[in-house]
Amino acid sequence: MMDRCAVLVDAGYLLGAAGTLLGGEADRSNLEVEYERLVGALIDEAQRQTGMPVLRVLWYDAAYNAQPTPDHRALRVLPDVKVRLGELVKRGNRVQQKGVDSYLQRDLTALARNHAVADAVLVGGDEDLRRALEEAQDYGVRVHLWGVEAAAPEYNQSQSLIGEADRRWVISGGWIGEFVRLREANPATAAAPEASDAPSVEERTPEQPRSPAARVTPRVSPADIARLQTAFHHRDGGRPEPAGRTGRGWEVRPVEHDDIPRLQTLTTARQAWLDNEEDATHTTANPAEVGARFGSRWAARASREQREALLANQKPPPYLDGELLRYAERSGIDTWDDEPAKHAVRGGFWESVSRSPS
Repeated sequence: MMDRCAVLVDAGYLLGAAGTLLGGEADRSNLEVEYERLVGALIDEAQRQTGMPVLRVLWYDAAYNAQPTPDHRALRVLPDVKVRLGELVKRGNRVQQKGVDSYLQRDLTALARNHAVADAVLVGGDEDLRRALEEAQDYGVRVHLWGVEAAAPEYNQSQSLIGEADRRWVISGGWIGEFVRLREANPATAAAPEASDAPSVEERTPEQPRSPAARVTPRVSPADIARLQTAFHHRDGGRPEPAGRTGRGWEVRPVEHDDIPRLQTLTTARQAWLDNEEDATHTTANPAEVGARFGSRWAARASREQREALLANQKPPPYLDGELLRYAERSGIDTWDDEPAKHAVRGGFWESVSRSPS
């Protein structure tokens, strides 16, 4: 085994999280990146944390027809950098990347299998990388998982990926902000384009930056409304109800009331990321403690009037109770078949809320 390390970077994850921190959305075309300095800092940090020289940085990204953009061309000529490009493809009105994860998985396992490195630094968060991470460990490689401080929960890392890594480090907003910044608006392009010429969010390519003035309200069809309603009802990961319960196979969520809101309604994107960080590193699977953790978050974010309304109701309304039980299931508690566990989760929640200052 060679006493050196490699750094594998999922560019979509790294720059998407940076975009949400700096500008509130993951539009990479709004970012200016000093790639040479960024790569140099990644190498320095990897050498500091592993105590080993870096073999190379492998940078994984996607482009139309796998043809490198100017950014990719700038990256691939840097010393000790290898750029791997998947493809950006259109699926209806959406643009998706293909082949990026498979490149990363292949390289991670190949480096380990060929004993090319002793340590690997993985900058990414996709659950699909877990199998390759485990295989690299089977060959004796220590895997360092680096995450990025995120301002939106979708840039969280998979909790199972965090659990399998040997070591973990979170890149702070201050650290990434040294090398990535928002692109300054061009006054010459401040006028809004005609609606007929402007691409929708899904149709926009990386070469077509989105500025606030250039946003165009898309046409909304009945089918779009139906999809949005479906996404709203399913976004918390609701499980299918037994056949015949609703006639559609999914739970019908009761209407939420402002006086007793869901935790999700009270939670900012930043808080959601911090919640995920806490959940990913929390070791307890005690049902009462899991319920209490959910309850303490709800109580801390709710107003005094909302807490008093819940206590006066004497039990959480069905939509809040359902959110609590889904949270417990994600924490490894069986609330579907284990009645005592379900009651313990609810008891922990209620005790936590009852203890909160009024």
